[in-house]
Amino acid sequence: MGNIIKLLEGLVKSNSYYGLINNEIDNIANDITSGYDLKFIKKKYDYKNIDLLYEFAHYRILNAHKFSKSSRLFFDKYASMYSTPEIIGDYRGEKLKGSEIIDIGSGAGMQAIFFSKYSHVTGIEIDRVRYLLSLLNKRAYNSDANFINNDAFNDIRYSADIIFSDPLRPAMASERKMDDLIPNPEIIMKRFNPNAGFVFDLPPQMRWENIGINGEREYISVNGYISRLTLYTMNPEKDFTSAVMLPERRRITGKPEEIKIVNQNNKIYDYLYLPDISLIYSKLLYKAIDDNMHLIYHDKKRLLFTSNEYIKNFFGRTYILEARSSIEKLKNELIKLNAGKIFFIFSIDTSEYYRLKNEMEKHLNGDKTYYIFKNNNCYLIARKING
Repeated sequence: MGNIIKLLEGLVKSNSYYGLINNEIDNIANDITSGYDLKFIKKKYDYKNIDLLYEFAHYRILNAHKFSKSSRLFFDKYASMYSTPEIIGDYRGEKLKGSEIIDIGSGAGMQAIFFSKYSHVTGIEIDRVRYLLSLLNKRAYNSDANFINNDAFNDIRYSADIIFSDPLRPAMASERKMDDLIPNPEIIMKRFNPNAGFVFDLPPQMRWENIGINGEREYISVNGYISRLTLYTMNPEKDFTSAVMLPERRRITGKPEEIKIVNQNNKIYDYLYLPDISLIYSKLLYKAIDDNMHLIYHDKKRLLFTSNEYIKNFFGRTYILEARSSIEKLKNELIKLNAGKIFFIFSIDTSEYYRLKNEMEKHLNGDKTYYIFKNNNCYLIARKING
């Protein structure tokens, strides 16, 4: 721990040292992406703190798709796993635009950095390593976010319109509860300015009955995968949820309603509709479907509807049905359709998914991409229209 703190403090204090270390991390990152391991890299370079530099390079590579400035960011393992991705941080920053924000437990600083594009923000972080990481990360984005290394519960003199917290989560838990989060959002609300609005980043899998705080529950998906649940207390109405699709920034709000999942019709029409996962988590699916859409498949991750009408602005992914097939004739049907790549969109074991995908694709020489759904024993070959 002492080595990393000393290294980070040196980077914060010295621009020349910061430039030197970044160059060394760049060299290591290039070698990692070329397929070389730590053993080889240690032989190649006589860098001080080579293990730490390797770790920084490794996490920069892992987070390249999450941050536009990834090549100049610094993460430890936890920050790499849980830091708010840029696309979400920027969306939430714009939503709270013009606020005075305190970020309690600001970690490596990423959400506070994106808040700072639109508001004045102070991040308070008790962990020395992550506090230093935040100082380095704000430099990458030329951010004016203010960071303080302190225990937020011992330093509550700061006033704010919004108090934000993305609590630490237990590594393994069968069920997420408020008491498992550090700090507990309910305790934050008791200790800090009751007139402020509170915003909490909660585990999206958290059961509703375990969220004992009223407010807007906003479920955010990124490219069709659920990513965040943000709880806003500024609207104290208990039954109010939102579903947000990124990067499209499409949003639906309303009162959540359960819908009965039953196969309504055995017919399969020309258009297939896969509602965005945020609609399912937020219980707003009823707002995206109508009487002309019929459920033909469902599992724990998805619902598939069909319709004879094309819905232009559907809140999810839309496909057009090209062919139907049995598993025995699937390969030949794909060859006829000039397929090159395929994706299976139904519940299937991971190893079986890749075995079947690889077995099919080695016979495909076309240039088209198809998505394969399942309805009983019938395989539906479809082309994506949007989403």
